[in-house]
Amino acid sequence: MITGAQLASQFAPLDRHANVIIIISACYSGSLIPSLQAPRRIIITAARADRNSFGCSPSRRHTYFGEAELHAFAESGHSLQQIEDLRDTVASMEHQKSLTSSEPQVSVGRNVGKLCVTKPF
Repeated sequence: MITGAQLASQFAPLDRHANVIIIISACYSGSLIPSLQAPRRIIITAARADRNSFGCSPSRRHTYFGEAELHAFAESGHSLQQIEDLRDTVASMEHQKSLTSSEPQVSVGRNVGKLCVTKPF
Protein backbone atom coordinates (compact mmCIF):
# COMPACT_ATOMS: atom_id res chain seq x y z
CA MET A 1 0.00 0.00 0.00
CA ILE A 2 1.17 3.54 -0.76
CA THR A 3 -0.12 6.78 0.73
CA GLY A 4 -1.09 9.84 -1.26
CA ALA A 5 1.92 11.70 0.15
CA GLN A 6 4.29 8.91 -0.92
CA LEU A 7 2.77 8.85 -4.39
CA ALA A 8 3.04 12.65 -4.63
CA SER A 9 6.75 12.51 -3.79
CA GLN A 10 7.27 9.98 -6.59
CA PHE A 11 5.60 12.32 -9.11
CA ALA A 12 7.27 15.53 -7.85
CA PRO A 13 10.34 15.35 -10.18
CA LEU A 14 8.05 15.31 -13.23
CA ASP A 15 6.48 18.65 -12.31
CA ARG A 16 9.63 20.56 -13.25
CA HIS A 17 9.58 19.36 -16.84
CA ALA A 18 6.03 19.19 -18.15
CA ASN A 19 2.35 19.02 -17.46
CA VAL A 20 1.45 15.65 -15.97
CA ILE A 21 -1.75 13.63 -16.23
CA ILE A 22 -2.29 11.07 -13.48
CA ILE A 23 -5.08 8.53 -13.94
CA ILE A 24 -6.00 6.34 -10.98
CA SER A 25 -8.44 3.50 -11.45
CA ALA A 26 -9.40 2.28 -7.98
CA CYS A 27 -12.22 2.40 -5.47
CA TYR A 28 -12.10 5.54 -3.30
CA SER A 29 -9.33 6.96 -5.52
CA GLY A 30 -10.73 10.47 -5.21
CA SER A 31 -9.27 10.47 -1.70
CA LEU A 32 -5.80 10.81 -3.26
CA ILE A 33 -6.54 14.08 -5.05
CA PRO A 34 -5.67 16.47 -2.18
CA SER A 35 -2.21 14.92 -1.76
CA LEU A 36 -1.50 14.84 -5.50
CA GLN A 37 -2.71 18.30 -6.55
CA ALA A 38 -0.05 20.50 -8.15
CA PRO A 39 -0.08 23.49 -10.52
CA ARG A 40 1.00 21.41 -13.55
CA ARG A 41 -1.09 18.27 -12.95
CA ILE A 42 -4.38 16.90 -14.13
CA ILE A 43 -5.60 14.11 -11.87
CA ILE A 44 -8.40 11.80 -12.98
CA THR A 45 -9.80 9.21 -10.58
CA ALA A 46 -12.27 6.38 -11.11
CA ALA A 47 -14.38 7.31 -8.10
CA ARG A 48 -15.12 9.91 -5.48
CA ALA A 49 -13.27 9.63 -2.16
CA ASP A 50 -16.27 7.87 -0.62
CA ARG A 51 -17.40 5.72 -3.57
CA ASN A 52 -16.59 2.35 -5.13
CA SER A 53 -15.54 1.93 -8.72
CA PHE A 54 -17.42 -0.85 -10.54
CA GLY A 55 -16.95 -3.52 -13.18
CA CYS A 56 -14.12 -5.52 -11.65
CA SER A 57 -14.80 -9.21 -12.24
CA PRO A 58 -13.16 -12.28 -13.83
CA SER A 59 -15.65 -12.09 -16.71
CA ARG A 60 -14.68 -8.51 -17.67
CA ARG A 61 -11.47 -7.40 -19.32
CA HIS A 62 -11.72 -3.85 -17.90
CA THR A 63 -13.57 -2.02 -15.15
CA TYR A 64 -16.30 0.39 -16.24
CA PHE A 65 -13.86 3.26 -15.74
CA GLY A 66 -11.10 1.46 -17.65
CA GLU A 67 -13.41 0.70 -20.57
CA ALA A 68 -14.70 4.27 -20.67
CA GLU A 69 -11.11 5.55 -20.48
CA LEU A 70 -10.06 3.49 -23.49
CA HIS A 71 -12.94 4.89 -25.52
CA ALA A 72 -12.56 8.49 -24.32
CA PHE A 73 -8.84 8.65 -25.06
CA ALA A 74 -8.86 6.60 -28.28
CA GLU A 75 -8.08 9.78 -30.17
CA SER A 76 -4.71 11.46 -29.74
CA GLY A 77 -4.32 14.16 -27.14
CA HIS A 78 -6.24 14.78 -23.96
CA SER A 79 -8.92 17.35 -23.36
CA LEU A 80 -11.45 18.00 -20.66
CA GLN A 81 -14.16 17.14 -23.19
CA GLN A 82 -12.73 13.61 -23.34
CA ILE A 83 -12.79 13.48 -19.54
CA GLU A 84 -16.42 14.59 -19.55
CA ASP A 85 -17.19 11.85 -22.08
CA LEU A 86 -15.46 9.33 -19.82
CA ARG A 87 -17.56 10.44 -16.83
CA ASP A 88 -20.77 10.26 -18.87
CA THR A 89 -19.94 6.76 -20.14
CA VAL A 90 -19.18 5.47 -16.63
CA ALA A 91 -22.42 6.99 -15.31
CA SER A 92 -24.41 5.35 -18.11
CA MET A 93 -22.86 1.93 -17.48
CA GLU A 94 -23.55 2.19 -13.75
CA HIS A 95 -27.11 3.42 -14.32
CA GLN A 96 -27.83 0.40 -16.56
CA LYS A 97 -26.86 -1.86 -13.63
CA SER A 98 -28.75 0.28 -11.05
CA LEU A 99 -25.50 1.05 -9.20
CA THR A 100 -24.78 4.11 -7.09
CA SER A 101 -22.63 6.31 -9.30
CA SER A 102 -18.89 6.19 -8.62
CA GLU A 103 -18.61 9.79 -9.86
CA PRO A 104 -15.11 9.87 -11.38
CA GLN A 105 -13.26 13.02 -10.30
CA VAL A 106 -10.84 15.41 -11.97
CA SER A 107 -8.50 18.06 -10.63
CA VAL A 108 -6.87 20.52 -13.04
CA GLY A 109 -3.82 22.44 -11.84
CA ARG A 110 -3.85 26.20 -12.30
CA ASN A 111 -0.81 26.17 -14.63
CA VAL A 112 -1.89 23.36 -16.93
CA GLY A 113 -3.06 25.78 -19.57
CA LYS A 114 -6.37 26.81 -21.00
CA LEU A 115 -8.68 23.85 -21.39
CA CYS A 116 -12.34 23.96 -22.31
CA VAL A 117 -14.83 22.73 -19.73
CA THR A 118 -18.55 22.68 -20.46
CA LYS A 119 -19.69 21.04 -17.19
CA PRO A 120 -18.27 21.46 -13.69
CA PHE A 121 -16.58 18.47 -12.06
